Amino acid sequence: MENESSRKNQNTRNMPKRGKRYFLVKFSGKTSEVQSRDVFLSLNGFGRLIKRNQFVVLPEAYLEIARHATVSTFSVDPETGLRTPMEIQNYPFDTICEASEDVYKTMLRNGKVLSEADVEEIKAKAFA
Repeated sequence: MENESSRKNQNTRNMPKRGKRYFLVKFSGKTSEVQSRDVFLSLNGFGRLIKRNQFVVLPEAYLEIARHATVSTFSVDPETGLRTPMEIQNYPFDTICEASEDVYKTMLRNGKVLSEADVEEIKAKAFA
């Protein structure tokens, strides 16, 4: 007799797995003295040290970590002196385009900083 749990397992095995997505991004420079010079992101014990203001290809999961890394601060109204609490991103970045896993793995293996030619090649493939 087949129970509901085993049917669910069979159904999920037959479903295509969603592949990892990779993106070409550029982390913004420091906007305050509190921020670190480089960006350090870690996922399941695998850390990545990323230089600011340089193009890099990262898996989407690391970008989610960066999106949720916030700092609590406040803005001050210059007329009233009223403080309003707010959250700002600690690692703001610009997403340029989607990239491939091959580019990411090559970059990791070679410890390579992407050149302008590399960046243009990635963009050309993404927008083709």
